[in-house]
Formats: sequence, C-alpha cells, structure tokens
Amino acid sequence: MNKKFDLFEIILISVTVFTIGLVLGKLDAGINKINFDLSSITSSFISLLGLFITYEALKIAHKGLETWKKQRTRELIPKLYYSILNIDSYFNTLDFSEAKLAIEGNIIFFAKINSFLGKEIVNIQTNLLDYEKFIGENPNINVIKESLVNIRHAYISYKEIVTKNSALITQYELQGLKQSQNPKSYESETSELHSSVMKLLRDLDPEIDNMVRNVKKLFD
Repeated sequence: MNKKFDLFEIILISVTVFTIGLVLGKLDAGINKINFDLSSITSSFISLLGLFITYEALKIAHKGLETWKKQRTRELIPKLYYSILNIDSYFNTLDFSEAKLAIEGNIIFFAKINSFLGKEIVNIQTNLLDYEKFIGENPNINVIKESLVNIRHAYISYKEIVTKNSALITQYELQGLKQSQNPKSYESETSELHSSVMKLLRDLDPEIDNMVRNVKKLFD
C-alpha cells in the first residue's frame, strides 16, 4: 500500500536523518572500536526529543487550522447564499405601483433599486473574497464570480439610465421653477426607466439561478 506523506512528516524525516548524522558525527567511530561520548549522546537525544515535541505541536496546530477552516466554511457559505437570495427576494416582491410616481418627476422607485443592487453586489463580492481567502479556489466559486460580473454589467447599464433621467428631470424642474411653468409630465422618461427595470430583471434572472445552483454545491 502506498503511503502519502504530508509536509510535516517530510520535515520530520528530513530533520531526523540530519540529527542522526550529527549523532554519528559526534561519536568517535572507528572500524573496530566506537568510543561513546555521554554528553554528545545526551545532547542528541534531547535534540530528538525536542524535535518530536515540535512536530507534535505542528500537527496539533495544523489540525486546529483545518478545523478553523471548516468552521469558517460553515459561516461563509450561508452568508454568500443569503446575499444572493436577498437579490432574488427583493425583485420578486417589487411593488411597481410606485413606478407611476415618476410621471410627476418622483423617481425614488428606480433610485431605490439602483441603491439596493449596488450594495448587494458589494456584499456578494466581499463574501466571495472571504471564501477564497480562507478556503481557497473552487470551480463553483468561479462560476458564481462570472455571474456576478454579468450582474454588475447589467447594474451599470441600469444605473446609467437612472442617472441620465434623474439629471433630465432635475433640469426640467429647475427650468420650470424659473419660468413659473405648470408641472411637466415625464411620460417618456418614465417609459425609459420602466423599460430599463424590465430589462434588468431579464438579465438578472438567469444569473441569480446560476449562482443559487452553484452556491448550493458548496454545501456538499
């Protein structure tokens, strides 16, 4: 049966062989006679004993590190899972009745989506970085990262439309105040904002599903 040696065992074997060499070197070895130096033997024995104690301490530390990593895994995966599901839950419960307020220049509905998604992208990115930092690379994590990149691109496109229309509405409002005009109706801006939300939902749906599938595999 082939035995696989870990790093600590390799270090122990190497240093043990080296120490035995030192012992033999300290002994006055001849072909016919060996004179034993008690102090040298005692010193070498103490060195071997210290090496053994150090090795056992390293094994305990290594085992503790592995236990800690498993504990971190149990903490990080649910956090990552929650941050992904939080996006899915948010968009599944959107109340589009607030969207009509944009006709009067109130685009808070669209701005809240922009703010929420931006924060959640950062949360997912942070959880992914924590996972890789403490656990290491994983094929499922790589897939989740790819989906996150696609979500970020969709978010940036949506954000640009919200920013553009917000600036236009603000400009129109200021001009209306200066000229004492009646409130303007923003049908075209509202239509573009609504279309951008629907496109965002279409873009997010497959990516969220993909991320959920792969984060579930991390529990296995």
